[in-house]
Order: sequence, then structure tokens, then C-alpha cells
Amino acid sequence: MTLIRHAIWAALAVSACWSAECAAQPAPAPTVVVPGDHYQCYRVVRGGEMKPEPITVSDQFGRAQIVLARPVMLCNPSLKIHRGKSYPPKARDVHLVCYDAAKQEGSRVRHVKIGNQIQVSDLYVGDRAMFCVPSRKKLIA
Repeated sequence: MTLIRHAIWAALAVSACWSAECAAQPAPAPTVVVPGDHYQCYRVVRGGEMKPEPITVSDQFGRAQIVLARPVMLCNPSLKIHRGKSYPPKARDVHLVCYDAAKQEGSRVRHVKIGNQIQVSDLYVGDRAMFCVPSRKKLIA
């Protein structure tokens, strides 16, 4: 029995990591490469006043009547460097302006699985929050 115990300890010592240099790094989370640009989004803090704009939208969650209230985000196409790889934008002049979806028909929570270069995960999605429109932008100041 003692011989078996020593053999187990020896096997553990060989396979175990006893120093900080050999500590196992966590494996990167699984990801999915999806074509398209990356965007960095900024909150709109002033400007863009408009009268409410009713629109009809349709996507894989269904069709709805919503009212756009004001711009709440501006998203710039962005270079992303992730895990040593660069992802430059392909359409540098196409920005997104996202409007608050102020009024909308009822909605329900949906369970979806997403996959991108950052993560693969289950999400629970509720009400429509914004509607984003491809836009042109000129930097003034």
C-alpha cells in the first residue's frame, strides 16, 4: 500500500505545477468569427433634438411600430486588436447613429445564443432599446 501511495505522490509531483512560471493560464473562451466591422459607441450628451419619428421595424423577433425619440449613441467603425490579431474596419466612413426607441408595442423576453470574437453565450433579450441607422459623420471639433 505504501508503494502505491508513493507512486501516486510521485505522479502528482510530476504532473503538478509547483512554481508561478508553470502555472496554467486559463484557456481563451471559445469564439466565433463573424464578418463585419467593429464599432466603438459614444453616448450623445447634447444636440440632436428632433420631433418623435414613428417607424415600422421588422427583424427575426417580429414586426413592431416604434417611435424614435432622439439620438442616444454615435458609433464609429473601429480597429480592434484582439489576441494579437488586427481587425481593421472595411467601411471607415459608415457610422451608426442609434435612436432611443421611446414608444413601442409590447414585447417579450427571448432566449438567444450569441457567438462573436469576444464570447459565445446565452442571452435573455427584452424590449427594443434603440434603432441604429447607418450614417455619415464629419468631425467638427
